[in-house]
Order: sequence, then structure tokens, then C-alpha cells
Amino acid sequence: MGQSETKIKQTEKTVKKQTSQTKQSEKTKKKIQSKKKKVKDTPQLLYPAVFRYPNKNQTNENEEIFIKGSFSDWKPLKMSRSEEDFSLIMNLPQGEHEFQFVTKDDKTVIDPNQDVIQKNDQLYQVLNVKEPESMLLSSSDLGSVLSPNEMSSGETKKKESKSQINEDEDEGYSQKFPTYLSYSKKPPKIPPQLRHPPKALESSLDSSLLAVPSHVVLSHLYTITRDDVAIYSCTNRYKKKYYTIVLYKPLGN
Repeated sequence: MGQSETKIKQTEKTVKKQTSQTKQSEKTKKKIQSKKKKVKDTPQLLYPAVFRYPNKNQTNENEEIFIKGSFSDWKPLKMSRSEEDFSLIMNLPQGEHEFQFVTKDDKTVIDPNQDVIQKNDQLYQVLNVKEPESMLLSSSDLGSVLSPNEMSSGETKKKESKSQINEDEDEGYSQKFPTYLSYSKKPPKIPPQLRHPPKALESSLDSSLLAVPSHVVLSHLYTITRDDVAIYSCTNRYKKKYYTIVLYKPLGN
């Protein structure tokens, strides 16, 4: 009886140990799962990224450029066209993103001014999205901006220091024009609704021959040059009446 009782006690101890170990493993699993859930539930920060492809063939108005990449599951997205380039703005997470510029026929086109890599005999362009520097604020920077009293009370007044004052007041100023002023070499195209001004230049005694102008052409200045004469016209409305002012100015001396 004594030996059987000791065996029973030993088996009970081993069972208790196994049970405690199982509980501990379950607790660790739950902790790991909760951490994973927190990581998944944390919203990912997105930053605006601008994609540009130069408009090489400005005469072909039917040309279209698309972009596809890892951020769109490699589905083509149409880019907006201007006289200078094709562009698209997207909000992307921080990191490296691979993409391609393609045409209507799914033909890949490369912009040599951007980073290019080769994978599986195919060329890809790469965009590295980084966190803006203005959003990075270390603890030392925070301490230089706010004093301990201001940080505890929650006040948001800026602390001026001699290190923040620029000794050279003219630094950053120059007489050079910025490059973006010469970005658009040609004026933008006139909208289609403004291409048909009121035909009021021809004198006529019968006002019924003049069509009622559309509201979109009102208060717009139209200019034309013919035979060394500049002609300016503007149409306005007063209640239910329309009137057009035409100015003729000779060019030269």
C-alpha cells in the first residue's frame, strides 16, 4: 500500500506540472496573438507621392500613359496629361515601391531620369517613399522647444532661443528667378466652352440677328490681331440685356 500511494502521488505531481506548463504555453500564445492584433490594427501612415512621365509627343493628343506597380496590384492606372508631362498623385506607405509606365498597348516605357532596376529580364522604376523631416521630432528637440513647466501644463508656446535665431538675415534670398516660373513655356489651352465668342463685331441695325450669348463667355476679354490692328472685345449682361464693347487699337508707332 505504501508503494502504490507514492506512485499515485508522483503521477499527480507530473500531471500538475504538465497542466501548469500547458497553461503557461497558452498564455504566451495569447500574448503573441494580442501583439500581432495590435500591429495589424495600427493604422499605416501614408504620404503623398507624385509620379511624372515627360510628354515627349505633344502633337499627339490621343496619347495616353498608364502606371502600374506594387501599390496597385499591378493594375494600370491612367495618368493625367498636361503639355509638359503625365502625372499621378497617390498616398503610399513608407518604403520602396516598384512600378512601370505603360502605354495603351501595355508596352513598357522608361523614364531615364528616374531610378531603374532589372528583374527577370524586365525593367522597373523604383520610388523610395520616406517620412518627411518635418514630422520627425526627437526628445531632445522637444525639450528645446518646450520647457518642463510648459510640457507639464500643456501650453504650446514656442520657446525662443539664440540658437534658433538666424544671424544672417539675407540667407536664403537671392536675385535669381526660381526655375518653376519657366516650367510652362506656353499658355494653357483655352477651354472649349470659350472658343465661340459672341459674333458682335459685325455692325447691324437688326439686333435680332445677334444670337444670345452663353453665360460662360460673359466678362471674358477676347483679343485678335488683324492687319496691324489689335481688337479687344468683352460681353456683359445687365438684367435681360446683353452688350458688347469692342476696342480697336492700331499697332506700331
